[in-house]
Amino acid sequence: MTDMTTGQTPSPKRRTDLEDLVRERLAELAISIRTLAARTIDTNAELQPEAERRTGPMWNRGTLQNLLNGVKAKAPTPAELRGLAAGLELPLRAVQDAAIGQWFERDVFYTSDATVRTIVHHAEELSEEGRRKVLEIIEEFRNR
Repeated sequence: MTDMTTGQTPSPKRRTDLEDLVRERLAELAISIRTLAARTIDTNAELQPEAERRTGPMWNRGTLQNLLNGVKAKAPTPAELRGLAAGLELPLRAVQDAAIGQWFERDVFYTSDATVRTIVHHAEELSEEGRRKVLEIIEEFRNR
């Protein structure tokens, strides 16, 4: 919708899902950004492409600080997400879901047993009935 006084379309609120998750978890674990950075080891480095394989921390203090300040411009790599999950002591899915929200502005829905997940665009615009229908659809596919 265009603002009639300025003639400009207001920009949508930037999502901060991963920023928020990291900030909350830092407080819960009572650790510093520097400590978190040291803990971001990819425990499945063998999954990284051989030419790009990195050992050691996947994040440095400056990059984490940029993330928390809303400066990180590109989405983290799978290795960086695995490292961040390890550093935050969280399931990888939680970190992946937050990254999906922040960089792709999508929400993740899970089946009741959490074996299947789907990514939904504009989920915030769905009514409760619409959300229920999305869940029914993914439950149906899981049961096939």
